[in-house]
Amino acid sequence: MLLGVIGGLDVADTGAAAALLEPALLNLDHEQFHVLHLGTRLRLIWHEAYASGSEGGVDVPLRRLFSDALEHVST
Repeated sequence: MLLGVIGGLDVADTGAAAALLEPALLNLDHEQFHVLHLGTRLRLIWHEAYASGSEGGVDVPLRRLFSDALEHVST
């Protein structure tokens, strides 16, 4: 699974995002919430699996999500 800083990878549309995430999500028996932080030129800055849940849903820690997003913007 792709986690962490990835350099030079373009995610220009939903198809590219789906292709990027598909290997990590394909055979899961539960839900996961992934975040792709993109720069201004749609380059992937950071990818992280934020939360895992059951097959019926996942709780996402929104405060952590926004805090981390702001941290990556400032670096």
